[in-house]
Amino acid sequence: MEKIFEEILDYTKDLEIIDTHEHLPSKEELRDKDTDILKEYISHYFDRDLVSAGLSRKDRMKIETEKLPIMEKWKIVEQFWEVSRFTGYGRALDITAQGLYGIDRIDGTTIEELNSRFLETLKPGYFKKVLKDKCKIATSLLDVETLDKDFNPKVERSIYCDLDLYSPSYAVSNFVYPETWATIARLEKQSGLRITSLTDGLRQPKH
Repeated sequence: MEKIFEEILDYTKDLEIIDTHEHLPSKEELRDKDTDILKEYISHYFDRDLVSAGLSRKDRMKIETEKLPIMEKWKIVEQFWEVSRFTGYGRALDITAQGLYGIDRIDGTTIEELNSRFLETLKPGYFKKVLKDKCKIATSLLDVETLDKDFNPKVERSIYCDLDLYSPSYAVSNFVYPETWATIARLEKQSGLRITSLTDGLRQPKH
C-alpha cells in the first residue's frame, strides 16, 4: 500500500495544474515589503482559528500592524498557535514552511530562522520560483476587483496583471449576493441602473 501511495504521490508532483482562485498582488512589485512571516501568515484565514482559540482582536492587530521583534510577536500568539496547529489552515502553514523554507515546524525554536528565510524572498523572481518552479502552476485565475478608484483607491489586483503568472477573472459574488447597501450603490454606478428590487437587478445595463 505504501508503494502505491508513493507512486501516486510522485505522479502528482509532475502534474501541471491550474490555480482556480488566487488573491496575490497582480504584479510581484506590489508585494508588501514592510512585513514579516507572522504578519504574512495571519493576514488571511488562519487568524480566524487563532481568534477562535482565544487570541484577542487587539493582539491580532498588534501582530499585523506594529513593528515588533519577531520573537515578541511570537510570544503573543504562541499559546493560541499551538492549539490551532492541526486545523486545515494550521497544517497548511507547517507544510508550507517545510516545502518553501526547509523548516519542519513553526514554533518558538524556529520562528526567527523562518522569518529570516522569509525576508530573503522579498525580491523579484520569487513568485515565479513558487508558482511555476515549485508548484508547477500553469496559470492562476486572479480574482480582480473593480478599477473604479472611488471604491478601491489602492488597486492591487487588476486585469493589468503579470500574464506569465495569472489569468485575470472578475468575481461575480457582488451580483449574486450583495451584502450591503454600499455594494448595491456600487452596482448602480457600474450599470447605470437604479436597483430597488430583484427585478431591477435582473435588468440589462444601459451601457
